[in-house]
Amino acid sequence: MSLLQRYPYNNNAYLIDSFDKGGKRDSFWYLEPQLAGTDPSFHPHIVKDNNQQIYKDSQALNEDYRASGYDRGHLNPSFYHNETKQARQVTNSLTNVAPQVRDFNKGIWNKLEISLYNAMNDSCNFAGAKRYFITGAVPSSGTTISNGRVNVPDYFWTAMCCDSSGANEPSKKMMGWSAAFIGGNIDNSSIYVYTIEDFLNFLAKLLFSSHPKLFADYYIGETKIRNCLFNQTQASTMVNGIIRDNDRFENKSLFN
Repeated sequence: MSLLQRYPYNNNAYLIDSFDKGGKRDSFWYLEPQLAGTDPSFHPHIVKDNNQQIYKDSQALNEDYRASGYDRGHLNPSFYHNETKQARQVTNSLTNVAPQVRDFNKGIWNKLEISLYNAMNDSCNFAGAKRYFITGAVPSSGTTISNGRVNVPDYFWTAMCCDSSGANEPSKKMMGWSAAFIGGNIDNSSIYVYTIEDFLNFLAKLLFSSHPKLFADYYIGETKIRNCLFNQTQASTMVNGIIRDNDRFENKSLFN
């Protein structure tokens, strides 16, 4: 997490452990004491944000967002982790949010989060399957809140992987699929959908980096699975269903 951004732009990885519904989203915002250089053995992993200045240099505080005009946009969605109170609290850490335009957060990005949750429930909810996500934000060149303390991203993106390599039923071991989604942090935004391979090329240009990697390669027997794309047909079916059900979602790769 860059101290100039105060949010992680390319490494917020998580998974959906279950689709069980639990309690309501936590009403507090939290901080991570270990990022401030304090000994984590003497602290819980998160503490309630009470505007503690000891943490100000290492992460965003709730006060940075007040009257900023931006939402606290979750990277790891809160409602993906309703099964326990602890899970709900962790997603309300201020290291798991970045400044998000309200129309984008409440509108098309929320639709994407719901669509991906439902797609995973429909296609990747079988014994042995793993449901991985990596979400990030692409920093802007200079738009900030709180007198320059927190960068406002130009884009938010999510890459997802239905990993079927550990499926209990042999017939499902090649049913996994993957895709990536990115949208501009603006009003009336659109969501662009890529294969992971195409998205990595696009992301490298945005971040001025070379050869980024998101998901590990697999072998099923002698078949090598790259970028979690176990089954191209399954990926096309799921992606086209997501696009069909949502306005302003655009296919940028060969999901035919």
